[in-house]
Amino acid sequence: MINLKISIALATFNGARFLKDQLASLVEQTFLPAELVVTDDGSTDETLAILEWFSHVAPFHVSVHLNHQRLGYGMNFLKAASLCSGGNRPLEPRALEVEFFPMEEVLHEKVKIHW
Repeated sequence: MINLKISIALATFNGARFLKDQLASLVEQTFLPAELVVTDDGSTDETLAILEWFSHVAPFHVSVHLNHQRLGYGMNFLKAASLCSGGNRPLEPRALEVEFFPMEEVLHEKVKIHW
């Protein structure tokens, strides 16, 4: 059996408009991450409220870190990646399932988040 610890790094800044869809796509993965590490670069919209709520309902660990000063997109993302405890890379739905597991061995257990 493959023992993977997948981390997802997410850098945010006033992204509330897109955040719910982005978080829903993480939950829809057939192989869930072990953690979501978020670094926020000083959002003034609903980004932090959405992340706070999601951290309580997500089927994996979510940690949110607030930057004390603006880092900009690149450094904000690098900070998020540096705080991850597993590996990270871009994923499409079913990416890990298709790559690492024979189809007949995959258990399809969906978790739905209701906004």
